[in-house]
Amino acid sequence: MRFIGIFGALLSVVLVLTVGAVFTLVAAPVRAALAFRRA
Repeated sequence: MRFIGIFGALLSVVLVLTVGAVFTLVAAPVRAALAFRRA
């Protein structure tokens, strides 16, 4: 039971880091496109 809890916490941390990395990769070109469109 304790092992499952630790594994779940580790999985949630990895998931959050992955989502954050993907969001950063997606947001960078979008932000650049918006800045380019304004100029």
